[in-house]
Amino acid sequence: LFYKKEGRFEEQQVLTKVPRFVLPGVTYHIKIQAKGLRLRIEIDNEQVIDLEDGTFAAGHFGINVFGGQAFYQNVRVEKV
Repeated sequence: LFYKKEGRFEEQQVLTKVPRFVLPGVTYHIKIQAKGLRLRIEIDNEQVIDLEDGTFAAGHFGINVFGGQAFYQNVRVEKV
């Protein structure tokens, strides 16, 4: 999990690393919740990240893939 600043990415912008295998042809359900300073991420109903960081208190979100291909469906953003 990282953030970009002024369109750039540097190693110190990595908030946490969670090594996981991503298999081709497999569908994953990812849920990201940002509330105040708390950020929680689940993959297939398993919590993989739970941290507090002020970087995500406001801003935009994006989805991306590096060095491969991915398809995104049913992307939903809700303000709670």
